[in-house]
Amino acid sequence: MRYFGAGKGTMIKNKFIFCTKILLACIVLCSCGNQEELLLFSDAEEVQTQEEMQQETAAGENTISVFVCGAVVLPGVVEIPVGSRVVDALEAAGGFAEEADREYVNLAAKVGDGEKIFFPTGAEVQAMERSQAVAGLGLVDINTADSGLLCTLPGIGLSRAEEILRYRELHGTFSCKEDLKKVPCITDNVYAKLQDEIIVYQQGK
Repeated sequence: MRYFGAGKGTMIKNKFIFCTKILLACIVLCSCGNQEELLLFSDAEEVQTQEEMQQETAAGENTISVFVCGAVVLPGVVEIPVGSRVVDALEAAGGFAEEADREYVNLAAKVGDGEKIFFPTGAEVQAMERSQAVAGLGLVDINTADSGLLCTLPGIGLSRAEEILRYRELHGTFSCKEDLKKVPCITDNVYAKLQDEIIVYQQGK
């Protein structure tokens, strides 16, 4: 009876160990399966992210950024397609402002990434053309010259230059070279020394 009882206990113990091993094997298999699912999900997510980045990069390569400023309706940085021209950048910035000079900038020129395009006003174009014309002649425009430039004229020092500037502020610009003699410090002798070196530039003349 004792022998029989001991054998029965051993059988129960062996069954318990066997069931425990099966349970552990199931846990391990399930765990491995979950890890594989997680790895597959992670790989799919990474592929999707790479595809999105490639799409964004491709989209970025198809456009350029250009800074449009000056006499336009909406100055600022605009995004335009690669290969665009100045006219496309102008349209992206809302077109010309009312005071813009519409012929100064070449609208057919091609635009590169990072470029700055400045559209001047009509008054600014006139001022630039006047400055270029006067510089080409080597003369001093007494209507636009500052004190430093006026001081380069014969017989004009700092005090006389300041008198000329003060006269312009009070009475406006000179209509001709001889009007310079209306400034109290500009005598006939002083004017005779500098008359060949000054100009009053007038657009179209």
